[in-house]
Amino acid sequence: MPESLDPPPPAGSNFARTAVWRIYMLDRQGHPIKGVSLDWLAIAVFVAYVIALETRTGTTLGGRVAWIRVLDAAAPHTAAVPLRKIIIRYLTMFTGVAPMLVVSLFCLALYGADIEATFAGNAPK
Repeated sequence: MPESLDPPPPAGSNFARTAVWRIYMLDRQGHPIKGVSLDWLAIAVFVAYVIALETRTGTTLGGRVAWIRVLDAAAPHTAAVPLRKIIIRYLTMFTGVAPMLVVSLFCLALYGADIEATFAGNAPK
């Protein structure tokens, strides 16, 4: 592991045995650098793509291949769907995932250390 990581890894950590989830940005020589991750940019581009295509055409590229289209019940013969209805559609879909997300976060907060220890091979007995 490179020297002078900020924050330092846990004492005695060995990435082959211990589950450690820290991300460090390194240059080509393996030295730590300060930087900002742009992972969120891919998600933002995907959300913009889905919203833009569904509001203009009622479908995405994959939906076109499968012949699936979102229709506005008030105007079924037009291709466009109002932005407000697209946002309400996706918020409604998210309500189905929200309980699972809440339970997962609760279990992680309650049993997080035990889960990491289990994957590391030294579970409490």
